[in-house]
Amino acid sequence: KARLRKSMLCAPMSFIEGWAHYAEQMVLDEGFEHGNAEIRLGQLAEALTRLARTIVGIRLHTEDLSVEQGVRFFTEEAYLEEGTARQEAERGTFDPGYVLYALGKQMMVKLRADAEEAAKTAGRGEGFSLQRFHDKILGHGSVPFWMHRALLGRNEPVIE
Repeated sequence: KARLRKSMLCAPMSFIEGWAHYAEQMVLDEGFEHGNAEIRLGQLAEALTRLARTIVGIRLHTEDLSVEQGVRFFTEEAYLEEGTARQEAERGTFDPGYVLYALGKQMMVKLRADAEEAAKTAGRGEGFSLQRFHDKILGHGSVPFWMHRALLGRNEPVIE
């Protein structure tokens, strides 16, 4: 009988969606489909939409942004077609996880940058290992970023 981990029951969306969004860019940065402009532009277009979601989602709830203004933001800043822009703007009125894709990615990027810096300052000269970093992060499971940070800090820097 398999044991269900508590982290699987209460997985934070910022980690789940942030990891996915981070991984989309990371695999291309690491050489997947190197030189394929269509793939890279697709990834960047999706990233732009997620950033626009963050801005529109926050402004809809804090700055008296109307849905119509949100639609206009998506069409002018994220280059979405009217119908898609409207769906995105309306989604921002009821989906609290809407802003977590881009925010989660930024938290993952920051966590990685901090791990890379820790490896540099460790003074051992081995360098940062992206594979080891990912193995550790995924090994922790779907826990909040503060917990990933604490677990990484408890262990040796992410080096080989």
